[in-house]
Amino acid sequence: MFSDEVSRREQVGDWLRRSSLLLLSLTLVLSSFTFRWVLIRRGPVNVYEEFSDLLLYISDIPLIAAVVFFVVAYCVDHKPLRTGPWYMTVPALILVILSLLSSLWAMRPELALEMGFRTLLLFGVYLIALNTAGRNRLLVFILMAGLALQSSVAVAQFINQGYLGLPFLGELPRSGGAHGRMSGLNFNPNTLGGFLAFILPVVFAFYLRYSRTKVAYISTLAVLALGTAGLIVTGSHMDWIGWIFGLALMLFLIFKARPRIFPLRNIAVALLVMACVWGFFAVRNPEVFTYRFAPLFTSVSSEAGSAEAGEGAEQGIVSKLDRYVLTGRLKQISESRQLIKEHLWSGVGAGNYALAFQYYVDRQGPPWPIHIVPLLVIGELGVVGGICWFMLVLSPFVYLVANRKRVGKDAMLLGWSGTLLAVAIVSLMDYFTWARQEGWIFFWATLGFWAGYAAQLPERVPE
Repeated sequence: MFSDEVSRREQVGDWLRRSSLLLLSLTLVLSSFTFRWVLIRRGPVNVYEEFSDLLLYISDIPLIAAVVFFVVAYCVDHKPLRTGPWYMTVPALILVILSLLSSLWAMRPELALEMGFRTLLLFGVYLIALNTAGRNRLLVFILMAGLALQSSVAVAQFINQGYLGLPFLGELPRSGGAHGRMSGLNFNPNTLGGFLAFILPVVFAFYLRYSRTKVAYISTLAVLALGTAGLIVTGSHMDWIGWIFGLALMLFLIFKARPRIFPLRNIAVALLVMACVWGFFAVRNPEVFTYRFAPLFTSVSSEAGSAEAGEGAEQGIVSKLDRYVLTGRLKQISESRQLIKEHLWSGVGAGNYALAFQYYVDRQGPPWPIHIVPLLVIGELGVVGGICWFMLVLSPFVYLVANRKRVGKDAMLLGWSGTLLAVAIVSLMDYFTWARQEGWIFFWATLGFWAGYAAQLPERVPE
């Protein structure tokens, strides 16, 4: 009788965990959509609503449900909770505590408290991912579906050179073709590019691990090709670089593994397919690359464009856009120096950076968080928060280097390692992995899945 009761509890607990993983999968995909609602307007009017108002994102609904299901699962069956490696879980907990405590000294205490509770939810995401790693086939299927949808819309926008008229899916009138770059069903090209760059390494790993039948083999290659095309048409430098470095890390670890277990033929086919997609755009639509890269060497050296650059430097918004990207963000770092220096130990409070920046810097237009996440974390949570962020992001790579002969044997650990490197690189060039819904969910989920798969890596490697 007692054993039957225990068995039922275990079945219910297992069902709740699987449901929490399913809900987390939906959260990751829905975070790339534009649906959100303002619950409380706090102002001021010249600050973007995501940096000041209380918002409900569509992805918040499955996110909250996932955390609730996960907590109830452990209350039902009392199974031991895996907490992951201390060098990741401890700094993650400190970030949660600092975010909550920062409401005591923040410029906007209610905003800091909201962000503190969001960070607590995101720590729940970390634990869900950590404890469900290994059951991720359904997760990858859902991520692939989200990637295929967003990429299809972005490529269609590129072909149409503008808005497709899909408001029921969350497409915004400015989503197609803003500065010649496509946003799909997202708010802007950079965050869409991040969504695609973060998923592609996992899809590549899934291809290596599970594509044993012809249908799985061809369909996964098709998703890789479509995702690559979607990433290209976002025109996002940082996301391109993040994906390339993430892929390079995966290949490095694959070839370092002893014995090597993934067929070179499969790796070569996938690389060839993705290279063909890049080559197609380079030949048929070279402006996708020259539009973004040509001005890099002209607009930085001269505000008006050098005479040698000729007409290429004066292609309307092209040089203006890249001049902003390259010099405007450097200016923002300079402007933020005094703010960070005065709040070096305490920070200005979780989620308060944009408001504090507006107070310290007299400038026209809405304020933005600084586009370098480590500095943004220090600015909000102080130097202790910055140290914790660096520990979270860098410690997995120390582990990868130390275990490079073993890591290359686990495809999904390879995939999440590639995603983690992409997230880290993007975090050095944009703020959305810390200060936007679509970024911070992927940041915490990636840490959790990586920790979960690393914990399952066998200690001994057969010679």
